[in-house]
Amino acid sequence: MSKSWEDLENRLSNTLFELVVSLSGIKSLDQVIQYAESALTEINNQINKIGGLDKACLYKKYLKYLDIYVSYIISLKSSQDSIYRANYSRKANQLYSQVESVLASLKSDFKEATDEAKIIFGDCLIDANLVKLKLSKELFQRPSVDYRSILRDITNVLSMIKEQSREFLNELYISSDGNPDSKREINKISDTLGFDKSTTENIIKFLQEKGLIEQDSINSNIINITIEGGIMISNDSFENDINVNIMNIEGDVISSQLQQSSPGAVQTININPNKFDGLRKVIEEIKSSKDKLDLNEEQISEFDPALITIDAHLSSLRPNPKVINENLFSIRRILESLTGSTIAQALLSQIDNLL
Repeated sequence: MSKSWEDLENRLSNTLFELVVSLSGIKSLDQVIQYAESALTEINNQINKIGGLDKACLYKKYLKYLDIYVSYIISLKSSQDSIYRANYSRKANQLYSQVESVLASLKSDFKEATDEAKIIFGDCLIDANLVKLKLSKELFQRPSVDYRSILRDITNVLSMIKEQSREFLNELYISSDGNPDSKREINKISDTLGFDKSTTENIIKFLQEKGLIEQDSINSNIINITIEGGIMISNDSFENDINVNIMNIEGDVISSQLQQSSPGAVQTININPNKFDGLRKVIEEIKSSKDKLDLNEEQISEFDPALITIDAHLSSLRPNPKVINENLFSIRRILESLTGSTIAQALLSQIDNLL
């Protein structure tokens, strides 16, 4: 089966699972739970029989299903039906233990994996930690006590990407004598370093975002080092100058879709991905100003998770624009409510300049 057909099959499978679980009105509570847990068990059984890259890819599917199921179980918490609420309490705790078990397995697999499998296991670690933080928020009503461990996991993934990118840029610099006008083929550099296609694609995106290489507009396999990239390698300053934007996790990562009901309020936010560099600067400004905003506990419980979620996705090689925009909307709504704060109004202005 070709890669494109595999991708299509996975998307269709994920969509079917989400439809059955999310549109739970077409099935009873017991039927939804049975369907979801049966699907998760089946995937887990397959995971236990394989290894390497295939295992990593299957874990991605498992965690996608698990996240959908967790969101469904959390939705039972606010039900008027006592049976639904009882199932929330029981299932949420079971799922928390299940996620912890998955994390333990993923940490072991990540440590042993190599090449493309290591990248995907790293992605899985981040996905699993986000699910755990979502459950932590609902079960404990406080930041996860494991956030430092989660930070280490994410840091390991980002640091590995950074190191591979440094190696690639260094090889490009050597082969081109640091000349920005000297074009080189991506696949020859990746073959020299032993990087597979997926790893190379991640590196190219990372280095482009940092402005260290340029890709030919006609032949995507052709690149050249930029002046900035050459200076960084010649000064041996890559480690110090390249920031992978690892955040200090102090809350839980969740998506918030609450809307501001005041007259004239913005109801949605849609920042184009090509403005994410500007958004990173705004987020850093918000983080440094947060303690001066005089937020109450309820606002903090929404503001911090939204801020951390955006930070996490902007740090990722594959940020999710939908999640970023949803959480930025939550931050903007809270800032709008702080009508007497000049700091809040200044931050709002910076956000609006990106819209």
